[in-house]
Amino acid sequence: RRFSRKKPTTDFFGLFLDDETLEKLAHFTNSYYQLKKEEAKKNHKPIEDFQTNKTLMRQFLGSLIFMGIMKMRSLKDYFK
Repeated sequence: RRFSRKKPTTDFFGLFLDDETLEKLAHFTNSYYQLKKEEAKKNHKPIEDFQTNKTLMRQFLGSLIFMGIMKMRSLKDYFK
C-alpha cells in the first residue's frame, strides 16, 4: 500500500491498527470491565459505568503514541 504525504496521519495509524483490530480491542476491554464489575459487586464496592468503542480506542492509543513522541515534564502538561 502506497503512503502519500498528502494523506492525513490517521491513514498512517491505520496501517498498524485497522478498524477490525480496534473493534476487537474495544470488545475485550468491555469484557474485562464486565468481569471487574461483577467482582466489585460481590465485594460490595462501587464501580463506575464504562463502555468503549473503536473510536475511543483510536483516540486513546493515538494519545499514548503522542505522549511517547512529545515528552513533557508532567502528565498534566499534556492536557493544558
